Amino acid sequence: MAGLMESKQRFQISVRQLLSSPERAFLTLGLTFGLLLMLALPPFQVPDEPAHLYRGYQVTDGQIVSQRHDNQAGGWLPQSLLETVNIWTGRIPFRPEQKVELKQFGDTATLPLNREQTTFIPFMSSAYSPIPYLPQAIGISLGKLFNLPPIFLLYLGRLTNLLITTVLAYFAIKIIPGYKWIFFLLALTPMALNQRASLSADALLNSVAVLLIAIIMNFMGNPKVTQVKPRDVALMAGLGVILSLSKQVYFLIPFLCFLIPPEKFGDRKRYWTSGLIIAVCTTLAWAIWSSIMKAQVGVPVNPLVDASVERQTQYLLANPFTIFSTAWNTLQTTNAAIESFIGLLGWLDTKLPALVTVTYPHVLVLVALVSQRPELVITPLNKWKIFAIWAATTFLVYLSQYMIWMPVGATVVDAVQGRYLIPTAPLFFLLFDNQRWSCRISEAGTRSLLVGYAMFTLTASLIAVIDRFY
Repeated sequence: MAGLMESKQRFQISVRQLLSSPERAFLTLGLTFGLLLMLALPPFQVPDEPAHLYRGYQVTDGQIVSQRHDNQAGGWLPQSLLETVNIWTGRIPFRPEQKVELKQFGDTATLPLNREQTTFIPFMSSAYSPIPYLPQAIGISLGKLFNLPPIFLLYLGRLTNLLITTVLAYFAIKIIPGYKWIFFLLALTPMALNQRASLSADALLNSVAVLLIAIIMNFMGNPKVTQVKPRDVALMAGLGVILSLSKQVYFLIPFLCFLIPPEKFGDRKRYWTSGLIIAVCTTLAWAIWSSIMKAQVGVPVNPLVDASVERQTQYLLANPFTIFSTAWNTLQTTNAAIESFIGLLGWLDTKLPALVTVTYPHVLVLVALVSQRPELVITPLNKWKIFAIWAATTFLVYLSQYMIWMPVGATVVDAVQGRYLIPTAPLFFLLFDNQRWSCRISEAGTRSLLVGYAMFTLTASLIAVIDRFY
């Protein structure tokens, strides 16, 4: 009996240690619920996951740039990949009444890879650089090493994507000197977790974005950090390059480096030199890949509507003032964007309980307003800089979707999913920084409330997924 009590006490101590800080709590919940969600989500029941498998497989073959055939962008890939995808995507997506059948697992688990039997498969993510597929490529390569069926390549790719991007987000929460609980909640939205638990290329983008923001905020506001060294500049430039090669519209985020006080670089000359190195590396990476993509792959557009980048550009130049009415109409879709930012899972056909999607944004705002953070003070001027980069990047996100996904002359941009706003979400909530509002709840009380709330939302999300597919 005494031994049982002692074991129980050791377990309770271990759990408390795993949840003792925002970063540890995130790592514990992110991996636990991430693994559960990774297994609960049926194969290819995440937006564009078939295309991510195709591009990830391409990367493992050393194909930096996708191929073109019959005026389509894609690649020559094993026929078994396409067959596996067809088994899983022909019946379930967009049909909530359709459930997974055990036969689907059996049919795909026994389908051999047969690398030599290839066919050309067109896919939308052919324009992506190989960078956002490096985490998935590790798992896919491991599966190829043992010649496993494609379905196992998918799960191994999901696993390595989850592990690597979760660790990156962990370090972001650990590094930032304030707002840790905001970063904790943002990294554990059901949608953010859904991205990490799948083959999505956005998983690396989201984690690198939050890590870069955390590093810059640490240099900017942490009084214990008195010097930015050359290796720090190289790190920020490297993360900026990864960011812009993951999705080019986010290339402005590394420009936050100009928030760091000049004296931390030593003098103004080093401040400008370092900032320009980061900005130029990021911009060049964006420009070079865009040039390669346009020349060899082409710009992917929505095949289901009358979309054309060239004709859309001509329309805007001929009707420049329509941008204001289009922006106003787009604002009317904000509620849908917020819902999918928090979590609209599956092929956007798996709604979460209203208690999750309604309360989560309010909890984020409340925590941002009342968090006590004397170690990180953002000046009004820096707030304007943060707002400018957040607003400009958000505009680029909407503009890019208008150009490639909406029909020519569209009067609203309703193609933007909330997940596209995840990389810049920390910037939005940093704008709530103030020294007027505070919360008298102790750190232990805050930890208990927010960890409990995160566990509730993730459990509810997991139940919603299981109910939708099984």
